[in-house]
Amino acid sequence: MLLASLAALAPMVALQSRDLDARPFPRVGMLWSPYNGPGALWDKAGNYALVLIGTDGLGLRFKANANADMATEIDAAGVAKAKATIAKFYKEHPDSQVIVETYFFEANEGTYPADSPWWFRDDKGQKVSFWKGCYNMATDNPGYIKHIAKRIDAIAEATEGKTGLYLDNLRFDDRAKKGWMELLGLLRKSRPDRFIMANAGWDSDGLAWVLPQLNGIMYEDSVHHTADGDQEKFYARVAHHDSLMRKPTRSMVEIFGKDSDVESAWRELVRTLLYTDAGFLYADSTFGHRHAWRKEWSPLLGKAVDGHRTPNGQAQTRRFANGMVAWNPSRVSVTLELGGVYRDQRTQATVKKVTLSPGQGAYLVKE
Repeated sequence: MLLASLAALAPMVALQSRDLDARPFPRVGMLWSPYNGPGALWDKAGNYALVLIGTDGLGLRFKANANADMATEIDAAGVAKAKATIAKFYKEHPDSQVIVETYFFEANEGTYPADSPWWFRDDKGQKVSFWKGCYNMATDNPGYIKHIAKRIDAIAEATEGKTGLYLDNLRFDDRAKKGWMELLGLLRKSRPDRFIMANAGWDSDGLAWVLPQLNGIMYEDSVHHTADGDQEKFYARVAHHDSLMRKPTRSMVEIFGKDSDVESAWRELVRTLLYTDAGFLYADSTFGHRHAWRKEWSPLLGKAVDGHRTPNGQAQTRRFANGMVAWNPSRVSVTLELGGVYRDQRTQATVKKVTLSPGQGAYLVKE
């Protein structure tokens, strides 16, 4: 009897033994696409603190249905392999989190019956396009909400609760909020400890209503689309939001830009590390999230020695086990004594102090 009880608890114990806070900085995220170049997805995935995939990334398929997203049961054929993949990944990378996307806000044309009441329709009764071939859903429809919860629970069951959930496209009108909260309530009731991340898109304001139900927010190039134009305050919001979410917490600050825009890639990485404990990704765009593995993402800085800083208009540093970051948001150049010998990862110079121009940062690794 005791052995049976222990066996039943085994998946839960294995999950609880994972410590996401043990992940060294910087905590880079994989958002659907691993870094460019040869290699299998799961071989590359170990480099990331967060791994976002679809069901196909695990080899899972819902049972066949004339309208694909009407299915609520996973085909048993892929379950054993998915469980083995997740078990192996977490054994090797216990400080990483795998999350699986489920569509809620939108759906591809044909995945539900054409006359389904679950499609969102405007005042003229027309479906509303989200992007080409994809349409908004009636996220406040009780039947639709329960249906999506079943699909999500089916994925969780197939992976023994070891994968988290990613939901796209938070919306902020009263109708949308009501639907989101009803769905999240169902999900927390069925699996209270599941990891849930939601995409806020460009938004970083007005999130207080949903944060207590989440473990993470994906900020999709939000720093370049703040309502007030204050990028320093954006990073302060990210840190504050993390304090209001469930543990473990892992948000993602994603920046869009050209691979050749080295200044932007360095600047936003340093600010993310200085002001937050969030993960980071510098990618090409929302269409694919493709990226190279950048040199500034390694060597690792290690665990944080200092807490994240609060923006105050002045130059600040934050120490890590293997280095530090420094950032100067002020209008004057600042020279900082480092209290040791470091290698500046941008210049590769060995330094004991750094001079930062306005709007300049430094990523420094101990020698």
